[in-house]
Amino acid sequence: MPCTGWNGRWTRRAGAPPERLARSLLNLGSVEGRAGLLDASVAHSQQALDIYRELGAQYYQAMALGNLAEAHLDSGEHTQARRFADEALTLLDGVDERLAASDSLVVKGRALAASGELPAARDSWQRALRVLRRAGDPRADEVAELLATHDDQPG
Repeated sequence: MPCTGWNGRWTRRAGAPPERLARSLLNLGSVEGRAGLLDASVAHSQQALDIYRELGAQYYQAMALGNLAEAHLDSGEHTQARRFADEALTLLDGVDERLAASDSLVVKGRALAASGELPAARDSWQRALRVLRRAGDPRADEVAELLATHDDQPG
């Protein structure tokens, strides 16, 4: 499927397939987010999302949305973080990717907790914990710790 947007024209001129450019942008956005370069993370994740939307790649759209959710959460934009996490969860439900959805559930829970919505945050984290435990994923311990940390707080 040809990529027709700005990024598609750029990749055709550069000779790179749009999937490769999108994957590079997705990875770059993730690394930038972890490094605290939030504006750059948002820009590159959004570019990746635009390409993946053109390609119809739901799973990777969700990954880019996850990057955007993390960056907005780290920027203190909790409502926007929740919107991106919810959109990612909707897409992942469509491709039945529960393990990947756990990341979005954790981010959504963090955004909810930061907004003072602890019962909803706990629910999100409990959903993520169930998925991670079923998969035997070691990240389950981190989610269990989030729940334990917030169990004694009113909400």
